[in-house]
Amino acid sequence: SSAKEMKYWNYWSISPNLGLSAQLSRRLRFNLEAYTLLGDHDENGKRWAFLYGLRICGSSIYGDINFVIPVFPGAEDLLKYAPVGFPMLTFGVLW
Repeated sequence: SSAKEMKYWNYWSISPNLGLSAQLSRRLRFNLEAYTLLGDHDENGKRWAFLYGLRICGSSIYGDINFVIPVFPGAEDLLKYAPVGFPMLTFGVLW
C-alpha cells in the first residue's frame, strides 16, 4: 500500500463532553450536553454537537428522548430540515 493510503490509518479521535441535568420529578430528568470531536489537530474545536432532552427512569430501565443540534460550518443546511435538532432515542438497563 502507498504512503497516502497509510495516512488514513493514523487518525485518532477523542470525544470530550460537558453535561448537566436537572431532576424534574421522581422519574423524569432534563439533560443538556455539549460534545466536540478531537483528533486531527487542524479540525479540533471546529465540530460540535449539543444534545438536550428528557430521561424517563424506571426501577431498572431508562429511556432518553433527545434532540441533537450539530454546530459546524454547513450545519445550517441540515437544520433547516430539523430546526429543533435531530431526534435520538436511547434505552438502557440499570444494574
